Amino acid sequence: MLFVILSSTLLLAVCSARSERSEPIKTFVAGVDLRDHSQYGALLPTIHEQIERLIGDGRERSARLLATARPGEIREAVISHRAADPAITLMANILDRLGAGTTTAGGWLAYTRHRVTTPEVYDDWEADVDAIGSLVR
Repeated sequence: MLFVILSSTLLLAVCSARSERSEPIKTFVAGVDLRDHSQYGALLPTIHEQIERLIGDGRERSARLLATARPGEIREAVISHRAADPAITLMANILDRLGAGTTTAGGWLAYTRHRVTTPEVYDDWEADVDAIGSLVR
């Protein structure tokens, strides 16, 4: 019994000694205050930025593999971007292939082209999406 009491006391002493730090825990890392949740988006690049960077580095196959692995995110990226660039075009192609097995006459690629050539058609829809987004925030 005495052994159990002495071991418990020793264990508590060691644990309390470890919990007392001589310096505070760091919350400011790589220019970002980890306590500020609004800055978390700045830590990770978006899927669009990642694919754009891979294409820029001449790594189109890696970009395709990344896009194929994350269809939900690339769908959101294609819908939210108002201009077609090589990354958006690649993502739209991937979505078409995932949905139909091959690229089709209609589909995500056609949507991105239509959105670029006739942006006025999407004005009301974009205003509604922005309004809903501001309400959610």
